Amino acid sequence: MILIIDTASEKKFVAIQNNKTKKVFYFFDQNRISEDLERHFKKIFLKISPRKIKQVVVNLGLGPFTATRVGVSFANAFSFALKIPIIGVKNPKDLLKWTKNNYNAIIRQKKIHFVKPKYSQKPKITKSKRYF
Repeated sequence: MILIIDTASEKKFVAIQNNKTKKVFYFFDQNRISEDLERHFKKIFLKISPRKIKQVVVNLGLGPFTATRVGVSFANAFSFALKIPIIGVKNPKDLLKWTKNNYNAIIRQKKIHFVKPKYSQKPKITKSKRYF
């Protein structure tokens, strides 16, 4: 099974795909990415054991800073914790279709590494007025 995470595109979602068949699919509320990610994974893991997931595919962006960072960070942590390969895809038009078309190549991927997000712009970090 492949875990698919896309928090960088306009339609943010998480899905489980097995042998070209979508199993579980959830969309995110645009303003609550981190809360929704946690909630959706609890639902997924009530239905499917995390040990059944053999690969992670994540959209690296270009996307909104926080949403992209949350999705890629979660994918990296999940891959690391379960010692499974992760594949980062740079802003595909349709991540589900890309995964379906490349399913066999994804399953053959054995290298375990980390992926880096691609942001649509630099983060807007300002000094706190409270301390300065």
